Amino acid sequence: MKIFLRIVKYFYRQLLNFYPAAFREAFADEMYTVFCEAVAESERDGLIAMLEFCLLEFITFPASIIREQLAAYQNRQLLMTDERLMMQLPQTTIRMQRLCITSILILTVAFSLCIVLPFFAFGLHSEPAAQVALGAYDPKCYHFYQTAFGQLSRLAGLLLILSIPFWATTSGTILAFLLFGNWYRWQPSWRRISAVAFVISISFHLFLLSDAGRVIVAWYLD
Repeated sequence: MKIFLRIVKYFYRQLLNFYPAAFREAFADEMYTVFCEAVAESERDGLIAMLEFCLLEFITFPASIIREQLAAYQNRQLLMTDERLMMQLPQTTIRMQRLCITSILILTVAFSLCIVLPFFAFGLHSEPAAQVALGAYDPKCYHFYQTAFGQLSRLAGLLLILSIPFWATTSGTILAFLLFGNWYRWQPSWRRISAVAFVISISFHLFLLSDAGRVIVAWYLD
């Protein structure tokens, strides 16, 4: 459980870095402190309560990050050259870029919460990988997955495993085309966000092909 809590807190701290710099300076430390206190409080109510809290908290993260980035972008004073270049970009291109970024962020959070975090929460990382992959620890045997929320989470995880290769490839390819085809016409902040999202889309495939990824997916699909 302690390892699981450290992973959750570390993941939350890293997500805070996606907020605009001014927002991070003003609220990041406070948000992290409040989150740690809330996780500790939910832990006292049991594993299921803590997983529910983490799932709800992280699901809202992508929308919050994008909202703050858009607000920072709108309030930031732009140089004349940047304004002229940005106005030359078609609105469909801008909307497509943001849609791809949102899709990748949502996939990342959902995959981590529904599949990766339960694997560590149940302590399966310390069990023999061969036994885990061959079904010695059937997910359906855990009480969490026998609850209504657990069944919903498992269904979401199964859909994610089936759809992630397609969505990660599609979103990453479109994002790369938009990013590198209009590199000097994007604001620096959007270039960084797009580059990070593109790297995440590549990381999905690398993780699924890794030994750890194959074990986790094999366990979840058992």
